[in-house]
Amino acid sequence: MKPVLSIIVPCYNVERYVQAALRSIVNTMQPENHVRSEIIIINDGSRDQTADQIAEFSATCPVPHHIITQENVGLSAARNAGMAVAQGDYWLFLDSDDLYHHHALDKIHAIITEHAPDIIEFDATVFATEHELHDSRPTLYQHYFHDTQKQPENAL
Repeated sequence: MKPVLSIIVPCYNVERYVQAALRSIVNTMQPENHVRSEIIIINDGSRDQTADQIAEFSATCPVPHHIITQENVGLSAARNAGMAVAQGDYWLFLDSDDLYHHHALDKIHAIITEHAPDIIEFDATVFATEHELHDSRPTLYQHYFHDTQKQPENAL
């Protein structure tokens, strides 16, 4: 089955964070969305234990996934390497020191299924520890998204 959503994760020297980032992908979608997704992990020449952390995640990952290992060429080129193999109709990027939460990927799948939009925008919260994700911290784009919510109900 061709995936609907390709999640591209470039990684460089993130041994402390990459497991949490990758787990957040799996943890924010129901099993029925696993087959509708693919994860593309690009190890961009990491010199720490990032590759081992990726391999450990890969061993139990229920979502179809690909691992690309390459010499370090930088974030943009690593994302490009992921896009070159992405099979999904939609591409989503996750930096390897960031997390998805609150059923983010289930919500994205629902929007794709219901509306088939050209683009999906969503907000983000700055945090330093996973505990802070549960605080009522202001989001980065709260003013923008507050304004967009004033649109008529039938608008996206």
